[in-house]
Amino acid sequence: MGAALLTPASLGLVLTSAPADKVERYVKVWFTAGSLSGVCGPIFGGLLVQVSWRWLFLVNIPVGLLAIALAARLVANVKHEQDDRLPDLLGGVLLIVMVGALALGVVKAPDWGWSDTRVITSLVVAVVGLTAFLFRSSRHQVPVVDLSLFRDRIFASANLAGMLQLASFAGLLLSTILWLQNHWHYSAIKTGCASLPGPIGFALAATASETLQRRFRIPAGVIAAVGSAIASVGILLFVVLLHNDPNYASGILPCWLLFGFGAGLALPTVVSSATVGLRPEQAATGSAIVTMATQIGSVVGISILVAMLGTASGGASLETYRHAWLVTMALMAAAAVVSLGVSQKRAVAVR
Repeated sequence: MGAALLTPASLGLVLTSAPADKVERYVKVWFTAGSLSGVCGPIFGGLLVQVSWRWLFLVNIPVGLLAIALAARLVANVKHEQDDRLPDLLGGVLLIVMVGALALGVVKAPDWGWSDTRVITSLVVAVVGLTAFLFRSSRHQVPVVDLSLFRDRIFASANLAGMLQLASFAGLLLSTILWLQNHWHYSAIKTGCASLPGPIGFALAATASETLQRRFRIPAGVIAAVGSAIASVGILLFVVLLHNDPNYASGILPCWLLFGFGAGLALPTVVSSATVGLRPEQAATGSAIVTMATQIGSVVGISILVAMLGTASGGASLETYRHAWLVTMALMAAAAVVSLGVSQKRAVAVR
């Protein structure tokens, strides 16, 4: 609950406090920082485990207190006219049920069987939940998700592209960590260090995307599409280069570098494009929707991965991993196509 309040609010604060000509840059910094922290977590987690596993939980207390102190001192208290009525709580419950039922059906299908009544029921509940959620959101005075925002082609395309990209990203990241630890028997610290080239390439590419967009006037949709395509090639290299015997320098490193660079071009560009055109009073709602879309993408991506591996422990064969990576590659390739719709309208407006 705390994260659900914090993450959309933090992006909303970025959107409302950044200078108008630097909004996209600030959003990319925000997204890159979050991505770096997520991928670097295994390094610090591995170090903390060496001291005591309890520190994995206790470390959040000093970090949280520091964040509160810095926010109180540095973050502007920006206010906008907002509807003070409670949002549609039933709609929120319907959305939770939909995502949970979908994840349950996909994850348990290999154990129960795709024709099992429980799997079919879960998937039917997911479809019914989504239908009911959309119906209620279209008619409620204060919906959890303002569907009118999706009339904007850029916003809709960016949300769908972000969902697909995060589904691919989450599946690849978890599968790589499982492979390194369970097949190559890397320690937690070594696994974190082995994953570090990805976020390094991500950060460099995020900076490069800013230059491409501002200096060379390359449309955001083109940058995101090219980045997603490069990331897809990086995933394909996992399929081609990785072996059962440890071959990090030739099997993991080039894949991570290429994937990280492509994702760095694509993900921040898509997120910034989705939110930069929103009115100030829509910033928090719009950023919450973007965050929700990416989180749902992560849930779906991990659910698909676990379903394909047949276990969350990562003990599947290399051939099974290759099939999973091909699926993550397909998700990223689909994101490349969807990303092309991000900047079409904006390009017309510039002319």
